[in-house]
Amino acid sequence: MTKALRVILVVSIILNIAFIALFLYHGSLPPWPSPNQVSPSASAYQWQPFPYYVARISIFDQIPLSSDDIVFVGDSITDQGEWEQLFHSLNVKNRGIGADTTQGVLHRLQEITNAKPKKIFLMIGINDLMQRGVASLPAILND
Repeated sequence: MTKALRVILVVSIILNIAFIALFLYHGSLPPWPSPNQVSPSASAYQWQPFPYYVARISIFDQIPLSSDDIVFVGDSITDQGEWEQLFHSLNVKNRGIGADTTQGVLHRLQEITNAKPKKIFLMIGINDLMQRGVASLPAILND
């Protein structure tokens, strides 16, 4: 097993343990709302770019994508990953933005898909839950 795969395995195990601990702490998962239970504030959510988002986009503009690239897209977990070094590849591009949400990714997804990269790894949604609440799950899933 390569060092990069070991690192990914360890991170995955840590995240799984954290989710299990959260589940055990709360005793159960929060109820899954039906689409007609979405609160007005959840459906009225309006995404706005924030300063760090704008700064990261300006960096991405300086690092173009190609069809040979493997692209990681997501929030701070992706942003903070040293994917290029972990996979020992210059064809790995990090398009993570700390505090990003599904709507933030949707606003920049066209630039990524236009390059027709070899692979795209997407991890997004935890910030949506924190900002919009569990009642917004149907809207988040729709995004």
